[in-house]
Amino acid sequence: MANAIHQDIPITPSELDMLHGLFHSICRAKSIESQSEEGSSMAVQLLARFNDGARNEEELLLAMGD
Repeated sequence: MANAIHQDIPITPSELDMLHGLFHSICRAKSIESQSEEGSSMAVQLLARFNDGARNEEELLLAMGD
């Protein structure tokens, strides 16, 4: 299970900044309010793809289907 590989690795400040920016970019592109239930679901999906091993914006966008 790929998720278990990355679960105990902390997210660095630069990774957190990248995830934050990417989350807001995806929300804007999909016209999703970041504080909505749909926004929360998007955040969960984004973090899941990150934990699965997608570690940069390009990989995450591909994993998210964008």
